[in-house]
Amino acid sequence: MLIGTTELKFDKRNNSNVYVVGATGTGKTRLYVHTNIGQEKEKNIIVIESMKKETYYFTHQMKVEQGYQVLRLDLLSPCFHERLQELLSCHPQQKFILYIHVDVVGSTYEERGERVQNMLQIFLEQSSIQAMQVYLDEYDMYPIPHLAKVLCVTRGYQMEISIVVKYHTQLQQIHGKDVANQVLTNCDRKLFFGTNSMQDAEYFSRISGYDQMELFFLQNEILVMGAYHIPQKISIQQVDCKY
Repeated sequence: MLIGTTELKFDKRNNSNVYVVGATGTGKTRLYVHTNIGQEKEKNIIVIESMKKETYYFTHQMKVEQGYQVLRLDLLSPCFHERLQELLSCHPQQKFILYIHVDVVGSTYEERGERVQNMLQIFLEQSSIQAMQVYLDEYDMYPIPHLAKVLCVTRGYQMEISIVVKYHTQLQQIHGKDVANQVLTNCDRKLFFGTNSMQDAEYFSRISGYDQMELFFLQNEILVMGAYHIPQKISIQQVDCKY
């Protein structure tokens, strides 16, 4: 895993699901999502993001140069599932990156989340699909109804899921505290980029052992937590993000 140009070594005894939290402006998408998409050169990749298409614009040309088939879909397109099935039938062996863009106008978050969940199920049922990374950026736009179960199931497959949110309290409000805790249990890696929420600072203080106010005023550092590692802060002051 990369944070900018800093490589983090993790024990891979379990899955590689990642939970990423950071308020707007903390650099979580640029330093984590863009960088790790750029680093990956073998696995299939799915990116779900807003209509700003920030990750698409930052990474798609690089993936073409790496030999990826670059594909785009609108999550709310009436032909979404038909085009998805076409993708699976036409590109079963060629590595691909699929950018799915989410327009929140004219739909409910329940409808969007249901569609994402169904899509993941389709990929899980395809035995011919190779190992895959899935980036759920701005996850609160399309909350998956049974997220904890989905993460538990993917532990038995070659599907790595990264959940990216602005606040942990968003996840608690959407799914409830119990389910939110189950989600974190199924993510062996957790990255905290900083917050302006005292509730989030208190929560990550409790699970990391760092002082609450220290995390509330966190700047130029990232709190990194792994299932088999002592929580640590790494500096990003000198990070030169290439992607």
